[in-house]
Amino acid sequence: VPVQNKNFSWDMGFNISFNRNKVLSLGNGVQNQTVNDVSALIKPFMLVVGQPIGNIYAMKELGIYQTEQEVIDHGIYTSPDMIKFAVGEVKYQDTNQNEGEKGILNDNDRVVVGNSNPDFIFGLSQTFRYKQFDLSFLIQGVYGNDVINTLKYNFESNLGQSNNTTWKAYNNAWRGEGTSNSHPKIIESNKRVVYFSDRYVEDGSFLRLKTLTLGYTLPKKALRKWGISTARVYVAGQNLWTISGYSGYDPEVSIRNSALTPGLDYSAYPRAYAVNFGINLGF
Repeated sequence: VPVQNKNFSWDMGFNISFNRNKVLSLGNGVQNQTVNDVSALIKPFMLVVGQPIGNIYAMKELGIYQTEQEVIDHGIYTSPDMIKFAVGEVKYQDTNQNEGEKGILNDNDRVVVGNSNPDFIFGLSQTFRYKQFDLSFLIQGVYGNDVINTLKYNFESNLGQSNNTTWKAYNNAWRGEGTSNSHPKIIESNKRVVYFSDRYVEDGSFLRLKTLTLGYTLPKKALRKWGISTARVYVAGQNLWTISGYSGYDPEVSIRNSALTPGLDYSAYPRAYAVNFGINLGF
């Protein structure tokens, strides 16, 4: 209680939590194990001995192929037909350079592009009372976690197919050399190869005003004739604002109830904004 006197009081609470973990063993000499694929093409979670739980594995994007020469130099596509087609397509990092793997894109080229577990979470509560009035709020914060935006993958991964897309993907699509290095060209073709990549993994850090309540306690003298000992009227709000860079509906999301697959957003319903009015009576 930082301040307390006859007419005014101020109560404050604060907590912060850190979580660090590491996989020590998977048994029988196993070094890694994929955990619950989201789909046949989205396999973000894998347990690896010596690494933390919640690591997100995906292909690393290097931009968009701007010219045929850039396609040739990268060494993934070798046939004249595919070299020509690949211009304007996403350029993925060929991570695995081992013998027999160089120039081939597959699951072995995935790298750690994030972690779904936050570096820390915290909460700050404040309560102020002045005479008959009271004001309280709770601020919630999460920092350092990443969120897998599968809705973004569904909308943006294959521009030109007969499905919806976002205005950002359409407006920033590649339309010729130098026009875009972030989104591929718009085309409908079975030649296109789409991988789950770091494009669909976003920073999920946020700061949220979780609750806010303003109340007024009526004077007891005015209540006696009604047989009421106490009466307080109030207005309360939940989830009134959130500061976050996440492009999805709500950064506080995890559709799977498992510590092994956190931070997965697959069209999850966001937390509702709400304002309530009420009265507390005592007899």
